[in-house]
Parts: sequence; structure tokens; C-alpha cells
Amino acid sequence: MPQVALGAELQTLTECRYSFPGETLSDLWKVRSVFSDLRLYVDIYCFPNREKKLLLFLSGTVPVTYEGHFTFVHKLSPRPSNQ
Repeated sequence: MPQVALGAELQTLTECRYSFPGETLSDLWKVRSVFSDLRLYVDIYCFPNREKKLLLFLSGTVPVTYEGHFTFVHKLSPRPSNQ
């Protein structure tokens, strides 16, 4: 799964045929401004109906407060297809 380089996000969203690449890019920037550890990747995702699409996903560490203490979610991403 290749990491998407900084500056190549809009091109990658367009190549992956996102319906609203500009809006998606804006959302990505907002999330990454809060959680700077998140990195953007592209991979093939296999849906339950066996349809496959190139999708972007964020992966990294997000701090979560639980009962007054920080807990860390280590991976936030869809399950890639088994190729």
C-alpha cells in the first residue's frame, strides 16, 4: 500500500475517481491539522459484494480520552483486499 506524498493528494483523489475530490481534500487537511500523525495511503478495498475500488485511508495514532486517561487507537483504516 503506497503512501500518498504531500502535494499529491488532489491528483490521487482524482485518479481514484472520488466524486468530490476538492471537498475530500479539504476534509483531509482539517483532520491532519488536528491529528498530525495521520498518514494518507491508497489501496484496493474489496467490498462485501466483491467489487474492488481504489480508496484512500488515513493510518496513524489518535489519542482518545477514556475515564480521564489517554488511550491510543493505533490503526484507523479499512480492511484491504487479499490479493
